[in-house]
Amino acid sequence: MFLNKKDEESFSFVIKAGHKVWGRTFGKDTEDPEERRDFSGGRAYIGWLADYSLDLSLEKQRELVQNMTPYITVEAAFSSWIWEMVICEVHRPRYVAFWNMRELLQPYVFRKCDEKKIAEQNENTEKYRNMQEITTLIKNYLLANNIWGEDVTVWESLKHENAKFYKIAALRIGYHPATLYSIAYVLNSIGKDTFSKEGLEWLSIIINNNPHLEKAALPANTQYYLEEYMNSLIKKEKFTLRTDNHRRKQVITVLNFLVSKGSTPGFRMRDEII
Repeated sequence: MFLNKKDEESFSFVIKAGHKVWGRTFGKDTEDPEERRDFSGGRAYIGWLADYSLDLSLEKQRELVQNMTPYITVEAAFSSWIWEMVICEVHRPRYVAFWNMRELLQPYVFRKCDEKKIAEQNENTEKYRNMQEITTLIKNYLLANNIWGEDVTVWESLKHENAKFYKIAALRIGYHPATLYSIAYVLNSIGKDTFSKEGLEWLSIIINNNPHLEKAALPANTQYYLEEYMNSLIKKEKFTLRTDNHRRKQVITVLNFLVSKGSTPGFRMRDEII
């Protein structure tokens, strides 16, 4: 689809066409075989829309998201669009536009997380039957999808100034286990070099504010990523932790959490600190 991103008529066409297809593209698929969506065509469109979104001006991005509001869901297709923007940014960086889209989508992602939390509290299993949907949405939004190579510890589009992105997530949606997983994962991958110090605060915020996580089932490898991050941090800050009481308390908070999960490395590290 070849359109001039700066042309007003082209943008209007995308919006008008979007109102006709977004509901079907991002909504729950029907069980009727004759009405089921074309997944191959849908994936191609989602990839195109992600790339198109990053080529828009900041003002047009805001207008696009406003028009998409009625179609924002926790379905796999919408989460895929959020992740496709990451893939597009990897292949052709557009830093300012990429982070502007993250900021614009933030209230909608948080709202979906809150709706999930309320549904759980009300034991409304019909509205959110699949926990994996909201988990995938959070992971994709927080850049924690497993495409990054094992040795990748930095990403040029994730800078120190983006630290507030994760702190806000820790404060607002830290109640969901996927947020703890996502931040722990990022601290062991693309954010390892950039957020080696800040990560401790985010983790301690999540754990202090959400005691229910001690008994919650965590996404696979959450504990492992926490152990790896804490082990690295303690080695780096061994002498600092002797004099910085605030930092030491944050470390103990995370280690206590690990111990509550039965972590042997967590117990060992806590024993060394105490």
